[in-house]
Amino acid sequence: MFEECLAETDLMLVLDGSKSVTKPNFDLVKEWVKRLAEGMHIGHGHIQIGVVQYSYFHPNRPWRRQRFIKTEIGLGQYKTKARFDAAIDRIRIVYKNALTIGNVLTNYKGLAHGRMKQVADGQSGPCKKCALCGNHGVHKAMVYEQCIFATRSKDIRLKQVLDCKNYGVYAATCRICKEQYIGQTKNRFSTRWNHHRSVWKEHDIKEGNDNAALLRHYAVKHPELFATYPDIAECFCVTFLQQPPFKDLDACEAKWLKITQATINIQKMVLPRVR
Repeated sequence: MFEECLAETDLMLVLDGSKSVTKPNFDLVKEWVKRLAEGMHIGHGHIQIGVVQYSYFHPNRPWRRQRFIKTEIGLGQYKTKARFDAAIDRIRIVYKNALTIGNVLTNYKGLAHGRMKQVADGQSGPCKKCALCGNHGVHKAMVYEQCIFATRSKDIRLKQVLDCKNYGVYAATCRICKEQYIGQTKNRFSTRWNHHRSVWKEHDIKEGNDNAALLRHYAVKHPELFATYPDIAECFCVTFLQQPPFKDLDACEAKWLKITQATINIQKMVLPRVR
């Protein structure tokens, strides 16, 4: 069946537990694994075999919360063929829809640049292709890779991997005094910041709403620098905080306003308490 193998070997097998495999085919794979282990004499201690079942990867979750990537048998966990076979028999297919080739092709840019890779918890970072990242003409970078968002009272671990191409809730932090502004957008972050940049260039603080909030902050708190007509990138850095469903954007913004106590915002939203 298999040639006897006594070389020192660690063998980790990954079983496809996605819905497309079906239970009969999954059972055939389990039988194949048992036959593969038969000629390896795992009881001699030369061979260690482990088994992982994979069906789906959540890009925005840490490894400890990847419920569809499961270690079924630890490496070298069972020292006898009988116990190993019994453990294989106990494995049940997960039946989760896996990423298809269509998903991979649709998200090939994110995969190629590592934006879908899992980090400790989450990350705000540049797409490296837009003005917000400092890649168009004279614009300077306003976005940097960060996993921790620092407010004036505490540090917060980000939960999602976001860049300029996402939408949602964002923060602008003054480079001088570290006061913060919280905003939201249903468009890409890069598109929203094109509007912020346009308002900034007008240098008009008469507008009494959030469109001029960033400009008004520098006019009031840092008038000497404001008088020199600085570029917005010299004054603020940007963090992408969260991408909720569209229907939850207002509530999500209100939550971050409360967390950060954003003093730059002129108009503060009045909403029911967000839990």
